[in-house]
Amino acid sequence: MASLLRVAPTAAAQRRVEVTIGRSAAGRPILARAANGIGRPSGIEAGGPLILAFGCLHGDECAGIEAVARAWRGCPPVGGGLVTVSNLNPD
Repeated sequence: MASLLRVAPTAAAQRRVEVTIGRSAAGRPILARAANGIGRPSGIEAGGPLILAFGCLHGDECAGIEAVARAWRGCPPVGGGLVTVSNLNPD
């Protein structure tokens, strides 16, 4: 996850992207969605806080998926970013 970096909001306000950050044991993609949290253009310094939120970790404890979805529909923190992974174990 080294590629998940904060970006200053003036350079990428509300920039939203989705990337595959890995694969499960069964080969399913593990997706991360980021608002102001992926990549950093040359010469831009890191902004405010970067929040990383996971919805489901073990495949059978997935109540957090809805919480992550709600966070995604909201706004990233002022001057910072939000990275969400709805399901860390899609198997």
